[in-house]
Amino acid sequence: MRTVAFYVNMPSPYRINFFNLLGQYCNLYVFFEMDKSRTRDSSWQSYDFKNFHPVFLKGFSYSGEAAFCPSIIKQYKKINPDIIGIANPDVIFDNNLVKRIKELFASHSDYAVLSGFQLNIKGEIGDHPFWNNESSAFSLYMQQLIELLPYRVWGYKRHESYRNYLETVRHSTKELNRVWATEGSLFFIRTRDFEAVGMFDENVFMYYEENILAYKLHKIRKKVGVINTATYIHAHETNSNIIDSSIKARIESNNSREYYLRHYPLNNKLKYVFYKLLAKLCWYKQRLKQVIKKLCKKIFYCLKR
Repeated sequence: MRTVAFYVNMPSPYRINFFNLLGQYCNLYVFFEMDKSRTRDSSWQSYDFKNFHPVFLKGFSYSGEAAFCPSIIKQYKKINPDIIGIANPDVIFDNNLVKRIKELFASHSDYAVLSGFQLNIKGEIGDHPFWNNESSAFSLYMQQLIELLPYRVWGYKRHESYRNYLETVRHSTKELNRVWATEGSLFFIRTRDFEAVGMFDENVFMYYEENILAYKLHKIRKKVGVINTATYIHAHETNSNIIDSSIKARIESNNSREYYLRHYPLNNKLKYVFYKLLAKLCWYKQRLKQVIKKLCKKIFYCLKR
């Protein structure tokens, strides 16, 4: 039986029910940052652990529902799980997703990362179930060149092409579809592949950590896949606890993206400078379009009067 490990902040009634079900199919360890919530009622403080191994870590609490636990490294090395599942606290998924991931990992040894298809809280396809391919300088240059070309020359806009790609994969006849990178909110990764690429880049905390991981996995010829028949919901409810405004979130995202570009696909200074030049031209093009649009509105308004 495979060993699977989960790392979550604390026990909760719905999580314990899920882990008891999942534990019927694998040797399951669940690491908890805290033994109970400091902000919930008594129903969140009494649990029946039946089919899995709960491990309560010792750490430093920094809020009523989270703690920093360096001891996870020592505990992780003790059990050495075959598969690691990484999920945001605002993600909802069922046993079907975990069961299909386990089965597809067993039948597809060339895949290092698997995830389900992300839906929003309404059960609809989200904006970013998986990311654009940014694996090389060439793919990045092409993205900028597409933005620079006129609509009538290229024939379609990039965001429309991206949406069509999402819809194509969502309705694919294949259950398992290869993608560049999954969303970082939920994915499962083989431990041996995770260790082979040096795990996460610790210089990036939020945004693009999944891109960096995917980039390193592709370098060792490992694949990343999305399962069409297994979905999960990302509620996007708790991110504001980590970054308290959209402005800060954008700054964090931009900083992470710059780090990713400079240290991975554009790790050569000349490549990076050329990319920034193309990006600047795209910015000027967008500004010019806005100016022309405003000017046309003013002319139309004057003529109408």
